Amino acid sequence: MKLSAFLLIGLAALVLSGSQSTADPVPDRATGIWSTTACGKDGLTLLVNTRIALLIEGQGLETRVAVVPAEWADGSFILRVKGKERERTLPLDDLKHCDALPGSISLLLAEVVAVFGELDDVVALCRDVDVVTARCVSVVVDLIDLTKDGVFSRAELRQAMRAASFFIAYRAVAAQQPGPFVSLNKLYVAQLAASVTGPFVVTHLVDSYDADGDDAVSPEELLQGRSAEQAVQNILMDLVAKAPPAIGSVLLKAVPAFRPLP
Repeated sequence: MKLSAFLLIGLAALVLSGSQSTADPVPDRATGIWSTTACGKDGLTLLVNTRIALLIEGQGLETRVAVVPAEWADGSFILRVKGKERERTLPLDDLKHCDALPGSISLLLAEVVAVFGELDDVVALCRDVDVVTARCVSVVVDLIDLTKDGVFSRAELRQAMRAASFFIAYRAVAAQQPGPFVSLNKLYVAQLAASVTGPFVVTHLVDSYDADGDDAVSPEELLQGRSAEQAVQNILMDLVAKAPPAIGSVLLKAVPAFRPLP
């Protein structure tokens, strides 16, 4: 299991784990928000970083979203909507660059947009759900530690959890259907359910692991001299054991690789 799963902000890597990449990453000049039609209108909108694309189709109650691997070849996005057999190729020259997501989804995804550009390294370095590496730990720490002061404040953890609730919800809904697209209605309901874990996780982490009393937690306090994998397992077990049943159930479903240590 990965440290990013413990903090629940790296679930984008879990969503994409196991997919093999043979093409190039998306270049920086092609990252951002793009649309197949006029910005904000019906059609396909993409939020793209160098490795992941968030696809948004339609508007209003008919909106559907998907999170898929993104690659680059010959000036085009290669979107593996359902494996290689259903990859979608979109030439950059056929798309319009947009400043924002469509209004119907921009509020729901505000926190996701804020961290989306930083998820590239999480996917690259934390892709293997069975191995926790020092570089994976470092990139997740940098992603959450917005003030770069070496600790996670309650505010930083709350923001991380709000962003993570989208990926938790998306993965839960997508796992129950054959295709990668999920309706905005289902996603919104599932995200509300996933978000109930946030306040509990933040309070528990700070109250349980803040050894120096600064009302924040550092990576060292979370690890407590243990390996990253041992820390992940023990913290998750502690969270599930002390959480209300409804929250414990969400936590277990959100981290499918979770298994108690022997």
